[in-house]
Amino acid sequence: IKYDCAWVGIDSGREGLWKEPIWKDVLRIIAEHVGERVYDRTSPIYRALEQAYPNEAWRSTTREGDFRPLFRDYPNSWTRTGVASLANQQFQVTELGKRVLGGTISKSGLLIHMFKQHTEHSGLHGVAEKPFVILASGVLAAPRALSTQEIYWAIMKNYRPEQDSLPDIVKKTLRSIRREPDPTPYRRLRNMLTLMRTAEAIASTRRGPSTIWSALNTQLLNDIKM
Repeated sequence: IKYDCAWVGIDSGREGLWKEPIWKDVLRIIAEHVGERVYDRTSPIYRALEQAYPNEAWRSTTREGDFRPLFRDYPNSWTRTGVASLANQQFQVTELGKRVLGGTISKSGLLIHMFKQHTEHSGLHGVAEKPFVILASGVLAAPRALSTQEIYWAIMKNYRPEQDSLPDIVKKTLRSIRREPDPTPYRRLRNMLTLMRTAEAIASTRRGPSTIWSALNTQLLNDIKM
């Protein structure tokens, strides 16, 4: 293991909330209820959300009887992409969100921008690096499609652009690794790959019990690298 890191990524929580049509529909509903209170169970936005997507738990209650909105635990689909804000515990749509609703920026473009900007300080010495940039570079440099576990060991743990040869790592290093990935970093990496698939930069296929990832749009992957 050359790089002792465990990326956090966006830690999406609920994968389904990033998908269409729910992601953009919810943004549109927020735009229709700007200024309403997030922690007011009677805010009309919750009735609108429940009518649109009744299978999601938009309103729930804690064991102590306190109101617990879905946005308390899973706001990242909208807040981390910068299209909505829950500042001051009020629903707001940002200028970026208005551009999405107006059709002047695509969701894919929005996610690519987020990937390019996302920086983490990981490893023993807290080195700053951009995980999505490393993943994009790795997918492009890979000699073949890679499983999630192979991406964990070959790219996250052993590869950095312009420093390492990914074909050599896949050919030699992977053979010597026999242990399983740590569960939490592995789950977070899987979430990161899923988001890159949502942005239509990479594709996935099932091969037995494994998910195999490959480049889908090399132009988008190169854009993330820049």
